[in-house]
Amino acid sequence: MKYTRLYFNGAKAVGILEIIDGLLLLVNKGFINWFNLLVSIVELYWIPVCAVTAFVFYRKKLSMISPVSYLFYHLAGLAVVTLTSSFQGSGATVPMWAGIVGTVFGVYYLIINDIMKTPVSQNETP
Repeated sequence: MKYTRLYFNGAKAVGILEIIDGLLLLVNKGFINWFNLLVSIVELYWIPVCAVTAFVFYRKKLSMISPVSYLFYHLAGLAVVTLTSSFQGSGATVPMWAGIVGTVFGVYYLIINDIMKTPVSQNETP
């Protein structure tokens, strides 16, 4: 149960980072700054965590929603944004809709992991 609690807490932190990342992309009109790059690194490290967690949660079908949805969002989003991004002068830009989608996914991911963590915390003994 400790891994489950650790995963859901980490996933909530990643959800918060996704929200901030998306909002910064919107505020900066698609230009990527150092914080967006930092969040991208965290996202890349979170992919194998989600892959392992999906395997660990294989028998708990409902718990698989979180890691599988993250893997699907990130891998599909990575492909789409890579194809639609452009480099202008000194920095890269991302389409504005990518910031909106990232923010919406961050809200979803934060909420779903908070909901999934609650039953785990109630059933766990200290």
